[in-house]
Amino acid sequence: MDHSQHQADAASAVEHADRIARGVAERSRWYTRFLVVFGIGVLLVTPLWGLLTGGVVSLVLNIAWVVFVIAITVYVRRQPVAARGIARHYRWVIGAWAVIYSLVLAGGFTAFPHNPTWWIPSGLAAAAPFFIGAYLEHRR
Repeated sequence: MDHSQHQADAASAVEHADRIARGVAERSRWYTRFLVVFGIGVLLVTPLWGLLTGGVVSLVLNIAWVVFVIAITVYVRRQPVAARGIARHYRWVIGAWAVIYSLVLAGGFTAFPHNPTWWIPSGLAAAAPFFIGAYLEHRR
């Protein structure tokens, strides 16, 4: 095998690796959609939990949330490809959400029960890590 054949083989291997990397990136776009959808869910459910007074409506909301979380988890688990760094990125998003969400719920249920001026902006605050994460992932 001569030098030019080695160069051709190397170029072919690099092109193949580039094709695989592009395919992984394209097939990993689901993650951005997942973050946006989960963020919308948090944006909607957080104020509702704080504003509802209980009863059947609260029960239906809780059941709907569980169904939503199960459905979105099944969606994630069915994705065949995940780009490098998604797990680390997701841990950051969930960690930020957990801190904000804990503060929102603790503050809201103790100091601002059923107060829309707390719960509506709090829904946006709780959803923010998902939307920021989606934006950052989209730019990657």
